[in-house]
Amino acid sequence: MIEINNLSVRLSNKKVLDNISFRVEKGDFLLVIGKNGAGKTTLLKTISHQIRNFQGKVLLDNKDIKEYSQKEIAKRISFISQIHYFTMPISVREVILSGRYPYKGIFKDYGSDDFELLKKVSKRFGVTEFLERDINSLSSGEMKRVLLSSSYIQDIDILILDEPFTFLDPSSIVNLINLITELNNEGKTIIIVSHNFEMIFNKAKKVLALSKGKKVYYGEINDISLFERIYNVKYGYFEKDNKKVLFIDD
Repeated sequence: MIEINNLSVRLSNKKVLDNISFRVEKGDFLLVIGKNGAGKTTLLKTISHQIRNFQGKVLLDNKDIKEYSQKEIAKRISFISQIHYFTMPISVREVILSGRYPYKGIFKDYGSDDFELLKKVSKRFGVTEFLERDINSLSSGEMKRVLLSSSYIQDIDILILDEPFTFLDPSSIVNLINLITELNNEGKTIIIVSHNFEMIFNKAKKVLALSKGKKVYYGEINDISLFERIYNVKYGYFEKDNKKVLFIDD
């Protein structure tokens, strides 16, 4: 579904990504790890067509991503960034419904099908009680659920998340992980950057490790020493329900 070939990105005259290649299949759950400054967010923005000046190839279903219109990309990929700014008052209802924009022609308003979908999605993601509130009045956890709702109503194939657990309490993190995992189980392709990888690596099917803009590993997660090499921290683990549970072993 997504193929990255010899991707290099230079920002402010600095090479941020250096000759990276990998492939993400439909239905994959890819965890991207690396220290701050490794190039993780730049990679996500390039895949989601927000950074367009790069060397190499980014292919979406064997077609160069540069050949897609922004509206076509919006029907395929949703990107949820680490920090969200809404400079003007806007209701949760409007934020969620904005996910239907790629399917609307010029001057075409929302129809009964859109509002029925809004009702179902709001219930599923537990945001019905927030619909009339200003998005800026929500907690970080509530806002993340709203943004997931907007992505879901957008009917995309690929969901890209940059540090989605930032500022969340443990309960909100578990709730969000469960929602993301459900979407993956339903066939959505997930690409996620997270420093909270110990809470989600058991859900991921593959890991991409970056260091100073270079790919140092891509594949299945078979050995926790990978995390030790990337972060220079000793990890231990125990097994529960045939899954490894990571912890920092200081």
